[in-house]
Amino acid sequence: MDWNIPGRLLSDGDAERDRLAERISLRRDQLGYTDAMLSCLSGVHASQISRICRADFRTISSNVMQICNVLALAIEPPEQDDRAAASDWIKIEDAVRRAWDETPDGAAKLVRVMEAIAAISRR
Repeated sequence: MDWNIPGRLLSDGDAERDRLAERISLRRDQLGYTDAMLSCLSGVHASQISRICRADFRTISSNVMQICNVLALAIEPPEQDDRAAASDWIKIEDAVRRAWDETPDGAAKLVRVMEAIAAISRR
């Protein structure tokens, strides 16, 4: 299942995308971050952050994932009846949270590791 891999295509009017953009915007506002501040922390260009916060994106890109990592937001799996997949997601999320030192640099490192694993697993 590849819903959590960067590049997963979302459909137009996708409720998942809208919820994710809303969660990102809310968390950014809660932390008092501007687009420029979040850009510095995440390494994602401020214009991309603005676009993502408006739900103007079609894939769960590495930029979206990096922003979520900096904001400590999990990218939730789509609603499904597959309890095994949900259980696997919980295990993965717990492992990543234990590995993260809660710093922007640590988030960036984990993203690079996960992207490398994704690249290997797609081969």
